[in-house]
Amino acid sequence: MESFEIWSQGLRSTFSVPANIVEGYYSHKGKKFVSSLEIARGSAGESHYWIRVLREIGEISEDLANRLSGEYEEIIPMLSSIINKLK
Repeated sequence: MESFEIWSQGLRSTFSVPANIVEGYYSHKGKKFVSSLEIARGSAGESHYWIRVLREIGEISEDLANRLSGEYEEIIPMLSSIINKLK
């Protein structure tokens, strides 16, 4: 049961990243869009955390954890860069 909850939370935070970007792009302008990007960045950080948790409890391999973490280590700075340019 514990791993199901971790997977569930990880999936929610992962799907939240693009959803917040898209929602912000289509429904907000200016600072409100930046706020949506900041929420997306937070969700990306949370997803990165859940990847590490899943690795620690043996649900995913070290190789997969490293590959997925590498993706978030690229995504988070990209979002930060966009946020800084829009502020």
